[in-house]
Amino acid sequence: REKSMSVEAVSVEEPPPRYACRQTIQGHRRAVSSVKFSPDGKLLSSSSADMTVKLWSTTSWKCLHTLQGHTQGISDASFSADSRFIASASDDRTIRMWDTGSGAVLRTLR
Repeated sequence: REKSMSVEAVSVEEPPPRYACRQTIQGHRRAVSSVKFSPDGKLLSSSSADMTVKLWSTTSWKCLHTLQGHTQGISDASFSADSRFIASASDDRTIRMWDTGSGAVLRTLR
């Protein structure tokens, strides 16, 4: 006598999340290349082909600083672990270190 076995497959996948736009901010004159939240969650940086990095308050969504000094577009920017500094990398082949509190450039690496 043959034994038979039945198997039932059940999906345990969760439904996809529903994302909603919380805020739209405008300020760059050319394409935005990267966006990052600071580790402390108080700032948002946006890097652009317009040669600037903008630092935005995540409570008011106002631009606190426009970081200028690169001579070509900016491909990326990253915050330090304590959110006090941000480093920007540009197509001008330099990296600039900035103070997020004052917006001042601290160092340029070539």
